[in-house]
Amino acid sequence: MQNILITGANGKIATAIISKYYENNKLFLFSRDKEFLLQKYVKYPNINCYSYEEMDKLNENLDFVLHCAFNRSSNENLLKASVELSTDIFKMAKIHNCKRFINISSQAVYDMVNSKFWTEEDEPKPTDLYGEAKLLCEQLLAQTLREDQYINIRLASLTGVHYQQHVLSKLIINALHNRQIKIVGGKQNFSFMNFYDAINAINLLFNLNLRPEYNIYNIGNGKQYNICDIANVIKNILSGYGKEVEILLEEKDINLNTQMSPVRFIKEFNWKPFFSLEDTIKQIIEQNNF
Repeated sequence: MQNILITGANGKIATAIISKYYENNKLFLFSRDKEFLLQKYVKYPNINCYSYEEMDKLNENLDFVLHCAFNRSSNENLLKASVELSTDIFKMAKIHNCKRFINISSQAVYDMVNSKFWTEEDEPKPTDLYGEAKLLCEQLLAQTLREDQYINIRLASLTGVHYQQHVLSKLIINALHNRQIKIVGGKQNFSFMNFYDAINAINLLFNLNLRPEYNIYNIGNGKQYNICDIANVIKNILSGYGKEVEILLEEKDINLNTQMSPVRFIKEFNWKPFFSLEDTIKQIIEQNNF
């Protein structure tokens, strides 16, 4: 049995990890909504629930920390609060002799406007406040823990059945309800991955027998999708379901180029993404009861 602490415990990534490890490990779950956690896991004696104000109540050493808590926002005050909370979590991990700290970072630490296949060796160039805050947390973590204690995971944008607000889901839902896919722009290039592929990758890090060679890993599917190409794939798949949709394009100069290389992680952990764009689109269609 291992001691695993998870922040942002009501979130999608955290919930998936909890479901895998709750039976044979001791879990310490932190969330802003402690009461919801207590109701959700009331039947599990090896799950301990806390608010962030109760960090000082933890009195055991930790094998793993999975840090998911972070506000996905452009609001400066909310991001500042997330950085401050992260700093406290880093310090708590140090006090409790954490063996491996897994920090969920983001592809947003890279330049998401100028087209480049970003690798971990490239100098980060965030183009918004969220990316700057994520990069700052990576740096603060490196200042707090030893090199052999932490890993920063730079995740591609996640999509799938759990992400109704993602651009892919919005395009699909619009097509299902309105028989139209409306695109503003046309030049945007996206890099995203299926939620379940991300969970499979993160699960590989919960093994202390594996000693990661690096402190930073990109995790994505290594592919880039133009928004018009995405729309055409959606149209073709829906046609197979007997539903014809129209693509409407309002051309506009919108620059977005997200792309990063996951080769380092793929090679070291013998991992590869399983779900294709077509698989993910079908999952979202079926989730919407079509």
